[in-house]
Amino acid sequence: MKFLIAVLLIAALAIAYIGSSLKSDVNRASARANAITGLLR
Repeated sequence: MKFLIAVLLIAALAIAYIGSSLKSDVNRASARANAITGLLR
């Protein structure tokens, strides 16, 4: 039972880490897009 709980905790941490890194990638991409559109104007 303890092993199962540990696996679930690790999975939750991995999902949270992947989600936060994806969010930062999206923020970086939108900032780059804003800079490009600013240059085009």
